[in-house]
Amino acid sequence: MTRGEKKKVIESMAEQFMSIGDNEGKSMVIMVISAYMEGKAAGKQEERAKWLNQRGERKTHNISDLREMTCN
Repeated sequence: MTRGEKKKVIESMAEQFMSIGDNEGKSMVIMVISAYMEGKAAGKQEERAKWLNQRGERKTHNISDLREMTCN
């Protein structure tokens, strides 16, 4: 998908979101998107930890270490 195509898809999604007349519906959409993003970030942290353990770089990780690795 090209950058222009992605832009059109995002614009379409934004238009659909703005056309939702129900504020509760908009709140639900925002909650679902937030949950998806949190889940995706957690998955990246888990995969990063597995990768580092396979390489033998670190034997243990705490959550702040994982956040620092994936956010930078």
